[in-house]
Amino acid sequence: GESGEIVVERVEVKEVVRIVARMKTAVFAALALAACLAASVQAQSTCACRFLPPRDCSYLTLVDAELSTCSRVNTQCTACQCDPTGSFTCNLVDTDRYSFTDDSETTCALTTSTAVVCPSTDVTTFTCSNDQQLPWGGFSCVLTPADFPTGATVNLGELTILQSSTATLSLENAQEEPVTGTITVSVENDITSGAAYFSEAWPNEQTEPFTTTLQPASSSTFTATQVASDVNIDASNTFLTDINAMIAAGTGSVTVTFNVAFLQTIGSFEGGVTQAFSAATFLFAFQYTN
Repeated sequence: GESGEIVVERVEVKEVVRIVARMKTAVFAALALAACLAASVQAQSTCACRFLPPRDCSYLTLVDAELSTCSRVNTQCTACQCDPTGSFTCNLVDTDRYSFTDDSETTCALTTSTAVVCPSTDVTTFTCSNDQQLPWGGFSCVLTPADFPTGATVNLGELTILQSSTATLSLENAQEEPVTGTITVSVENDITSGAAYFSEAWPNEQTEPFTTTLQPASSSTFTATQVASDVNIDASNTFLTDINAMIAAGTGSVTVTFNVAFLQTIGSFEGGVTQAFSAATFLFAFQYTN
């Protein structure tokens, strides 16, 4: 069953020889099954993972035990996520937590779920963030020796970026007939300084496309949104070399500069983006030895 228990049924037989034979067969089968279950549990106790930047999250807290009611508490959290391409190893732990049992989000019950526990031994993280009107023009994350343990040697690193963007567009139909068009805003991401520090470029994003129709000589204002998403980029040996040289020297800094701009697609409409903003949190995760 799901509990992983081996259930043995009592079977009454008369012949002693048959009992012994069946007992031997059952023992070998039970041992094989137990070994299989143990291997399965062991295989699922850890996973390759990545760190996630801080984000808004929530949990439930018990309000009334007799009525089984809970309330939601909003907070900021940092977590890890299983990812077969991740460079870190996370523990998987069964944990009890409250979950709502109805659409009213009032009644709750304890449920068991698997939590991904971030590694904490010989691991350090650094976070920086920016929320600014586009184009950014350049935002820098500066790492210093104080961000690492004294004498550490960094042997791997990752960058995870959590980004969301919005754009306000004022569109006009200057033609003498109705115009229909699909609107998108491309969020143009770039690592302007320190691009060699990473295995790949920071990929562009795009707002969710929408289609609208404007009547002749009419105008309207719209909002386009790029839903928050995570991007993972591995650090290069060049980055690790510069980080380790800085740590060994005990002075200096390593800087990575980012820029975000936008391009619009508005079809046959006049006008376009009047203002656009992008918010991004950058989390650098490092594994080191002393």
